[in-house]
Amino acid sequence: MANGQATRNRSISSLTNGFNLLGELTRMGFVQQIVALLQTEHCPFHEHIMAALLQLITENPRAQVVATRPELHLLSFLKTRMEELKGKPAFEVSSQRSGL
Repeated sequence: MANGQATRNRSISSLTNGFNLLGELTRMGFVQQIVALLQTEHCPFHEHIMAALLQLITENPRAQVVATRPELHLLSFLKTRMEELKGKPAFEVSSQRSGL
């Protein structure tokens, strides 16, 4: 894990000590809201929205269940979006960093 990511995770852990923030965000429908934002026309800030979704569903089984609901079409959407963005310079840099 990169040093920056470890620091970010510790920061989030300290903020949520004694309170399940990620569970609360999931209960409030943030997974669905983030997915809806991603499904709009592609914008440069989508990289940050995707990072927020990743943070929300990592080690959060309830959010993972929500994200995989068929009605969200998340997997098929992500595959389609990756195909649309292939060959575009900004995507190439992002996908190299993420290991896609």
